[in-house]
Formats: sequence, structure tokens, C-alpha cells
Amino acid sequence: MIETIFAFFLGLLAGIVTGILPGVSILAAMAILYPVLLYFDTINAIILYVTLGACVNYFASVSGTFFGVVASPTAIPSMIEGHALFKKGDGDAAIMHAAIGSFVASMFALLLTVGLLEFLFVFYNLFNSRIKLIIFFIAIVFFILTADNKWWISLIFAGVGLFLGNIGFREGTMEEFMTFGITPLYSGLPLISVLLGLFVIPHIFLNLESSQKTVSFNPITFSGYIKNLKEMLSYKWIIFRSSLLGYITGFVPGMTYILGVSISYGLIKRKKQKENTYEKGDLHCLISTECANSAGALSVILPLLLIGIPITGSQTMIYSIAMNNGIDMTIQYFQSMYFNVIIAYTITSIICVFIAGKYVNWISIIKRINFDYIYIIIILILILIVFLIGSRTLQEWYYLSILAIFLPFGYALRKFDVTPAIYSFILADHIYYSLRSTIALF
Repeated sequence: MIETIFAFFLGLLAGIVTGILPGVSILAAMAILYPVLLYFDTINAIILYVTLGACVNYFASVSGTFFGVVASPTAIPSMIEGHALFKKGDGDAAIMHAAIGSFVASMFALLLTVGLLEFLFVFYNLFNSRIKLIIFFIAIVFFILTADNKWWISLIFAGVGLFLGNIGFREGTMEEFMTFGITPLYSGLPLISVLLGLFVIPHIFLNLESSQKTVSFNPITFSGYIKNLKEMLSYKWIIFRSSLLGYITGFVPGMTYILGVSISYGLIKRKKQKENTYEKGDLHCLISTECANSAGALSVILPLLLIGIPITGSQTMIYSIAMNNGIDMTIQYFQSMYFNVIIAYTITSIICVFIAGKYVNWISIIKRINFDYIYIIIILILILIVFLIGSRTLQEWYYLSILAIFLPFGYALRKFDVTPAIYSFILADHIYYSLRSTIALF
């Protein structure tokens, strides 16, 4: 029991720090904690992982809204809409709606998992490589149609992203692409360097060029949460649809819930664009992406827990701990411990909704500071983070070099929406293997 409590609070603390620090991923946090996890039994390691993941969503959303930076690609739409609202002086509304939407979506995903537990294994088997490829194609089309560019420009960006995402060496097929015999390129282009160089830092430069230097911000209060909770009833269909999309795409191995996030965001944004009512800082778009993100963050761990398939780098650490402890990850094992996971996840969601509000009120003192100074500090921190992440594999200079190469291109394209390139880059491997498997069937 003491170990379980310790695992819970360690996951909570790690999740807060990971969410606050821009560019720090769950994988990085798990790598740091891994020596400690080796002393945990499997259930407590899973509780720490679930707690950490749930907590990251809330605090990453706050950092994205305040500072205009993202910790993961799934948070890009939230950052775009949330930070725009913040600059308009509606940061409190953005954070409370996002937090409440995340909480509702988390509870929805939790109840759906409990209700469908007996059928999830069958549901998983429905998704073969052909269906995945169709969904990937739909997602790419969404990226192109919903980006703030002419469609042909977004199409070019998507093509560039797929090209860049295929650079490297594939052990499964023993194929290499555009490596030129350069050893670091065999592992592919590092996501953190591409993401920061092509999108995040140029976006910060765009904010630096803005004439707006200070931002007004209303403190977050408990009564504000109650008021916004009542208002959320008017978004009930957006919450339901986005949560369901995020949940489904998170559950399917090889798909990742970034698809659910982008499709949910794209549906609302496209509708508003057709009605000529869309502008950056749209609450409907913000809520849709937060709900899909939170629901997917839970369902993405189900393939590991139900059928023993780790689909992210951080999950492989949990899987290795289970193997070391002689645990076979099956639906029967999950049924024996899912009550503990549900309790940990629920308590984490409740705590994070309110702690995130307190954190916001604390950092709101920056509203008196010229934001140019804050943006410059953030850029320096992001460069340091790239160095530190690269140093974990003794590739710090490679990571910084890739960042330096992409930064001029990102700056030149800063007034374009390059998200199709980012999303296509992330999905390139998934699309390649789905396409290869589909061709092999014929």
C-alpha cells in the first residue's frame, strides 16, 4: 500500500514537471524514473505511468496557453487556439474550458473502458493494415484542408513531411533512405529538433514581432470553474464526438491518437471556415482538441494492458518491467488490477483540474512583464532542452545541428501554417508500414 501511494505521488510530481517544461516528453520522464521503476511491482509501475500521463495533459495545456509552446505534437492545436485566446485577454476562459473538457473526456474514456472491457479485444482485431491506411489517408486530407494555407501549399508541406519522416534506416526491412552514409541519420531526424525548428520557435518569433507586449489575465477561481462547467453543456456534442474519436484512434496500435486530435480539430475548424466564423482563439476548436487528447491519452495504453503490445517508447519500459516480474500482459491480468488504475486515474484528474488553476494564478504575475523577455527566455530554454535530450544518446550536437538546419526554414515560413508537414512527418513510419502490409496482401 505504501509503495502504491509513493508511486502515485511520484507520478503526480513527475507529470506536473513534465507538463510545465516545454519540449520534455513522457518518454524522457520515464527514462529518468526507470531506475526507480525497477524496484516497483508491475501494478505500481502502471499506476505511476497512468498518473504521469494524465497529469501531463493538464499542465502541458497551461504552458501552451500561456507561453505558446508545446510538449508534444498532439498539443499543437490547443496551443494555437489557447495562446490566441490568452493574447486576447481570455486566458482564464481558455484554461478553464480546456481543463473541464479534459476532465469530462477523461471520465468518458474511463467509463467507456469499463463498459467495453469484455469487447475491446474483439474491437482491436477489426483494425487491419488496410483500414489503418484508409484512416491515415483521411487524416492527411484533413491536415491539408484545415491548414491556414491554400490547399496546394498544404499539400506540398504534407509531402515534405512524409519525405523527411522517411529519412533513416529501417531494421525490419533493412532499407535506408537519404542517409548518405552519415551515422546519426540512420536513426532518422529527431522529432524534437524538427518540431521546434520548423514550428515552435518560429511561432515564438512571430509573437516577438507582434506589437502586443503585455497581456491582461483574470485569476482563476472556484466560482469560475462552476460557471464554465455550466457553459460546457452547450458543447456536449463536440465533447462526445471528440472524446470518441480520440479514444478510438488511441486504442488502435500503429495509429496513435494524434489522428483523433487532428480530425476532431479539423472538423470544427473546417465547419467554422465554411461559415466564415473562424479566427484563431476559437473555444469550440480548443475544447474539441483537448477532449480528443485526453480520451486518447487513456486509450493509448490499452493495447499494452490488454494484449501486451507496447506502442510508444515509454510503454516499452512498462512492458520490460512486467516481463522482468514474470507478468503476462493479458485482458485477464488487466481485469485483476483495473480498479486500482481507475481510482488512480480519477483522483489524478480531479487533483490536476484544481492544481493547474493554482499554478496558473501563480504564473499570472508575468502579465506585468514585457512578453518579449519571456519569449527570449523560452527560446533559450528550448535550445537547452534539445541539447539535454540529445545528450541522453550522446547525440547532442546532432540534435542541435538538425535544429539549426530547420530553424531558418521555419523562420522563413513562419507566416504559413506548417502543421501538415509536422503531422505528416510524425505519421510517415506508420503510413509506410501500413502501405507495405496492405501491398503484401495482394
